[in-house]
Order: sequence, then structure tokens, then C-alpha cells
Amino acid sequence: MCYLVIDKVCRYVGRILYGQEGQQTMMYSVLIVEDESLELQALTKLVKSHTDRIKSIYQASDSVEALSLARAHMPDILLLDIHIPGSDRH
Repeated sequence: MCYLVIDKVCRYVGRILYGQEGQQTMMYSVLIVEDESLELQALTKLVKSHTDRIKSIYQASDSVEALSLARAHMPDILLLDIHIPGSDRH
């Protein structure tokens, strides 16, 4: 995964979380789905470093785990890998 793209996504998520006026609005939960362990950790670190409005970050490495976490925690934001192991679609 290209870290430049990840950085841009994290900056965009950070702007959304702070609102148009830069005011802190509320706390959010994030579900990150990535099958590459190193990239999952890097993306998690980048999200944490771009905003302090995250109350929790959930991590999944396949579609079964992602669906389970999504159902259990109902995250506000989903960051998904394009190709998720365990899914029927490509």
C-alpha cells in the first residue's frame, strides 16, 4: 500500500473529524481492515497521529473478522483494503 495515499486519507479523516470550523465535535470509532500486518499497524499509527478524536480503533485482517467487529462495535468510520481475504468478491 502506498504510504502517501494512506497519509492523505488520514489527513482527510482528521479534517472530517474536526469539522469545517476546526471545532472538535465528538469522538469516533474506526475499523481498519487490512490483511498485511505491517500495513495494518502503520495505518493505525497514522490515524492516531492525525487526530485525537478517535475513541477506539478496531483492526481486522479478513472479512469474517471485519464483519464480526463491525456488528459488535458499529464503528463510525471504516477503512477497507481493496482485496479482503475471505470475501467472495474481487
